[in-house]
Amino acid sequence: MWLKPAALVTAGAAPFLLLQVIFNLGVTAHILQTPYTLYLHREQPGATFGFHQFNPAAKGQSTLPQMQKDLEFSKTYFALHQPDNFWKPWLFTQHPQGFGDRPPYLAMIADTTLPVRFLLILLPVGLLALTTRPRRILFLTFPLFIVLYVLNPFFLEHYAIVLIPSVVLCLLLSIEALARAFPTYRTQITSALTALLIASALTGFWEINHLLVPNPQYQVSDEPLRSTLLQKSHDLHGQRAVVLYQWDPKRNWKEEPVCNSDVAWPDDAEVVRAHDLGPRNVEIINYYADHQPDRIFFIWDEKADTLTKLGSAADLHQALQSGQNLQTLLHPPH
Repeated sequence: MWLKPAALVTAGAAPFLLLQVIFNLGVTAHILQTPYTLYLHREQPGATFGFHQFNPAAKGQSTLPQMQKDLEFSKTYFALHQPDNFWKPWLFTQHPQGFGDRPPYLAMIADTTLPVRFLLILLPVGLLALTTRPRRILFLTFPLFIVLYVLNPFFLEHYAIVLIPSVVLCLLLSIEALARAFPTYRTQITSALTALLIASALTGFWEINHLLVPNPQYQVSDEPLRSTLLQKSHDLHGQRAVVLYQWDPKRNWKEEPVCNSDVAWPDDAEVVRAHDLGPRNVEIINYYADHQPDRIFFIWDEKADTLTKLGSAADLHQALQSGQNLQTLLHPPH
């Protein structure tokens, strides 16, 4: 009875598991250690699944200031993920000093899986219609998700996307349950609630939502973090380039433009984004002079919001070889 479903699940998961194993071995050299776990051990000590003793003095290995600021932010999660208080963020708004209010995790789940919160009143009714095994199995993804994520120090809105099928199931079953409870008004109940769900869902489309909600603060958005800097950094097209970003201490460290995750290897990107590391920039210039000498180097001063063209990797390498000063190359006179 269980053998056939287990075989089908294993066959479906096999390609993805194999890809994960190859990824693990290529980055961490361990079959069961993912690159993400390695990153957490190095840069976010105390961030892995489970409960760990909170150490406010813990340090990551990176010397980048934005990475250090991110760790300090993460520590506010670690302090709330202790055996005596891990349940509080799920039920109550948290007010970490200096980081703004955080809604309860259950409220975040509701906002991710429902177009409007008032539909919450229908969910308990839908539970009464979990009368078949397929329905119960699909719904069980909800409590299983909660049990597993209680062990995770972090909880962000997009984590709850996997719960949308179980929540939609309960909403649809609530129509059936109410219609069955009041058979005399079955047609009216079915029609009214179906129209309510469709109308509520339509308000989640931006094209409609922004017309109904005049305040941009409360409009539907697919950007958890709105960043002009990130938008600009993705608007560089037309030539293969390397952009070195100078860190501005006043910038929100979450607006990190140095990210090449849209390709399997940074060298495959049209625009390679890297940190301006001062004297160490000679390393990346020499690297691309050897591997992709035609790449054009730019430097982006975040504070002044200026993008300055420096030249190709080959030209910069040749200039360094002829004895020119690195700082003069990186900061040419205007």
